[in-house]
Amino acid sequence: MKARISLILVLILILQLFFICPATSTDVPRSFFVDTTNGQPQSIIVVGKNAAPMDSISGSLIITKIQAEAYYEDPSKGLFRVNIWDREKLITYDELLMEDVAKNNNLILVGGPVANRLVANLVREGKSKVDWYNSQGETEYISNGLYGRDVVIVAGADREKTRTAVLKLISS
Repeated sequence: MKARISLILVLILILQLFFICPATSTDVPRSFFVDTTNGQPQSIIVVGKNAAPMDSISGSLIITKIQAEAYYEDPSKGLFRVNIWDREKLITYDELLMEDVAKNNNLILVGGPVANRLVANLVREGKSKVDWYNSQGETEYISNGLYGRDVVIVAGADREKTRTAVLKLISS
C-alpha cells in the first residue's frame, strides 16, 4: 500500500512538472502526440496484453507526456489552454486495439516483440530496425508504420530497460 501511494505521488509530481514547464521532444515531434492547433491527442498508447504490469505503468507515464504536450494557444484570448483526457481514451492493449482507432491515431507501442504483438509484426516486416532482444532501452520512430500512421516503439530487452526508454521519452 505504501509503495502504491509513493507511485501515485511520483506520478502527480511528474504531471505537475510537465504542466509548469511543457516539454517538447527533439526525437519525436510534438505533432506526433497532439494536434498542435487545438491540443487534442492524436496518438494512443498500446501495451502488450500479456506484458508485465510494469509496461502498463510505463504506458501511464507516457500519458503524462501526451498531457504535457496538450497545450495550445487561444489567440483570441492570448491564453494557453491545456486539454486533459481520461486514461481509458489514451491507452489500450494490443489485442483490443480496433482498426478504426489505429487508422485515426499515431501509435505509441510499449514493449518489445516478446511483450507486444504489434512490435513483433513490425520486426517481422522489417520496419523496425532495432535489435529489441539486446536493447538497453530505446525509442524508435517509424513513419507510416501501421495503418498509414506513424509509430513510436518504446522498449528494451526487458521490462527494466523498457522503463528506461519510457523515462527518456517523457523527459525529452
